[in-house]
Amino acid sequence: MALVGAAVLLVAGLAACSGIQHSGARLFTPTPPPMVARGTPGMAVTPGPEAAFVPGAVTATGVDRNEAPVNPTGDFAVGIPVFIICRVQGVRPGEVHRLTVRWYINGQLARWPGSYTYATVAQDGPLSFSLTYETAGQGIVKLYWDEPVGDSNEQPNDRYLAQAIAFTVR
Repeated sequence: MALVGAAVLLVAGLAACSGIQHSGARLFTPTPPPMVARGTPGMAVTPGPEAAFVPGAVTATGVDRNEAPVNPTGDFAVGIPVFIICRVQGVRPGEVHRLTVRWYINGQLARWPGSYTYATVAQDGPLSFSLTYETAGQGIVKLYWDEPVGDSNEQPNDRYLAQAIAFTVR
């Protein structure tokens, strides 16, 4: 019963929060989406040095009205949006952070609108981004926490990397 009470308080506390600004991200009501800790078949999730702020991320074919991933998967069809759903945590009152999202195809930054975007984050909560791939190949989406504007470090151990999720587009 205490666990249910704590969950109600958590949801009530999240509902009282406001202040996430964004650029290109879909924002949700503050119900935490279920995250797939180790990914699903075909999805390789690699936490980075800043994973404490973005502890979970999953790719899916959509997001339902309850902010949960629809069909979490690592396999997508060309022309169908690929969604990345993540949860931000550890933001203290009064802080403002930047979550940068970069989408790749076959090791190169994708050249489609929305392949490089960000959200300004002022509170804990879920975020979702999507990109429709126009060609088949090996995709990856990388989430960076407080990466300086203009930083294009592509090293696997980039100190701003929070999560990297690999998937396939057929």
